[in-house]
Amino acid sequence: MKKVIIIFVCIIGALIVGIGSMFIFQLCPPQGPWPMPPWCVYYQEVEPYQYQELDYITEKFEKTDKELVFGIGTMDIWGNPHLWIDLGEDTTKSVKPTLKRIADIGGELF
Repeated sequence: MKKVIIIFVCIIGALIVGIGSMFIFQLCPPQGPWPMPPWCVYYQEVEPYQYQELDYITEKFEKTDKELVFGIGTMDIWGNPHLWIDLGEDTTKSVKPTLKRIADIGGELF
């Protein structure tokens, strides 16, 4: 049992020393699907934004004087959306208070 604890502590210590040395020497892992450390920023690979007209949008919209309608959207997951996980709450009890809150805010569309 003592050997397992010693091995575990050594692995954790090696991780801490490795991450600390990466920070001190500004070393970065190769780019991949994993998150990058905050000190590694790859500005060289980012191209600056250039505006261009999209050729597949052919319709031109004219200005209008119509009023905007303030709408609020909610996700339609009332009840337990998970079959095997008990979230510990019944979200169906939140439907009426949510709709009342949206109306109180001034939402005309929901």
